[in-house]
Amino acid sequence: LNNYYIQGERAYNMRYSTLAIPERIQRLKTDLFAVGQDGATPFCFERAKIVTRSYQQTEGQHPALRRARALHAVFDQMPIFIRPGELIVGQRAAVLAGRAVYPEYHLNGLTQANTPAEIWDYWHGRTLGDRARGAHPARLQRAEREMAAGYCTGTASGFGHGIVDYPKALERGFRSIVAEAQALLEDTPEEDREGRAFLQAAVIAGEGITLWAQRYAALAEAEAAAETDPRRKQELSRIARICRRVPAEPARDFSEALQAFGFVHLAMHVEQYGWSISAGRFDQTMWPYYRQDIASETLTQEQAWELLLNLWVKFMENVGTRLK
Repeated sequence: LNNYYIQGERAYNMRYSTLAIPERIQRLKTDLFAVGQDGATPFCFERAKIVTRSYQQTEGQHPALRRARALHAVFDQMPIFIRPGELIVGQRAAVLAGRAVYPEYHLNGLTQANTPAEIWDYWHGRTLGDRARGAHPARLQRAEREMAAGYCTGTASGFGHGIVDYPKALERGFRSIVAEAQALLEDTPEEDREGRAFLQAAVIAGEGITLWAQRYAALAEAEAAAETDPRRKQELSRIARICRRVPAEPARDFSEALQAFGFVHLAMHVEQYGWSISAGRFDQTMWPYYRQDIASETLTQEQAWELLLNLWVKFMENVGTRLK
């Protein structure tokens, strides 16, 4: 079947066919689903430990700066890994399907017995949820305990049900975004404490996500150097080249766009405990890169399919505290 996409005076002829699930993708899925098959997937406390140390070091600072510095620390210190055979990289936890912990928001599902002391002792009784609920009047606290208003007064989570500006990240890159924030900061008066804190936090967070990608690039380079299989060595070298560029710089092709999107989407979850962060108009965001590569014959439909499915596996790997 042929489907014609009309844009202005040009027509793009796309041939559609049924594509099988590549063996690589099936293996990635199988290995992922095998985690926790006999019970709940494990908690991963690495993020929580890093965030706790950062918060201890930034007592008294503006909340926006504390958040940004904690996020930068996670990007810099979180143990990372590349799964065998994957083409898109990035993980929320230090282990596959590990349930990342967000103690600054809540300690739900955790106990003093199963939580490292450095996390429990610092956050017990002082999480965002604890502080927000403590500010509620007694009648509202009682209603919440009785589950009469739990969802109305839920305050122990981050933001969700939103769409971030993926096109901006892909088209401009974070070095440009950081430079914009720095320029605005120079023009922001000292008395505008809130404005300056926001812009400083944007710089810190933007530099953090760039550092995170560079760490994956370095890891891919190291694994490529040790790899004996020629095909996988080539794949790892390509991953390294892509991560050296995005999301710091604008994406130039479909592979770079997918990896940049993956980093940005995952970073939103690494930062805070919020759900339903949408991919937005993913088709519109990716279409120009796909069309360009297909037209130039630098990408086949089968290669694009495999890359897309690898990103879908990354979506499934994105596990939070409460998911089992």
